[in-house]
Amino acid sequence: MTSITEEELKFTFKTGRARKFDEPGIPHPHGWRRVDFIVEEEEITVFIEVKDYAMEALKEKVIKKKVEKLAKHEFVDTQIVPKARDSYCFQYLMNKISKPVVYLVVIGLDKKYYDKTIFSVLKDNINKRLLQEAEKPWEKRYIKECFVLPYYELADIFPNYEVNRI
Repeated sequence: MTSITEEELKFTFKTGRARKFDEPGIPHPHGWRRVDFIVEEEEITVFIEVKDYAMEALKEKVIKKKVEKLAKHEFVDTQIVPKARDSYCFQYLMNKISKPVVYLVVIGLDKKYYDKTIFSVLKDNINKRLLQEAEKPWEKRYIKECFVLPYYELADIFPNYEVNRI
């Protein structure tokens, strides 16, 4: 069992080998973005990106603006998809891709701000962009599946992963 903290969320992984991937101070190619965690499971590799919008320091007005940004292409194009692509490329070039990769975007957001429509649009935008970022679609599909969910629903999809606000 491994526990890793990101912002004000503590993740506990009961299975697999979990590690923090965007560790500060560890050199990586200039301009490349990295997902927060990588979990090596028996059958899949899970890339996890965490966006915590319910941090105690954030004011309600700021949280609402961040939630509105979720469904916008700029958020997907400049933050979410580049992290998946660059992390995949890094892992591939280090010869560490041997299983299908699942991308999990976990949003730290209180239930009162949860909007199922926004999450659905976000997931659709991510999936489209994962397939095509340039003029033509990628020849290789590098992410098998993508999940976008609030942190309190993580265990519904991944029962061996727990997350709690600290």
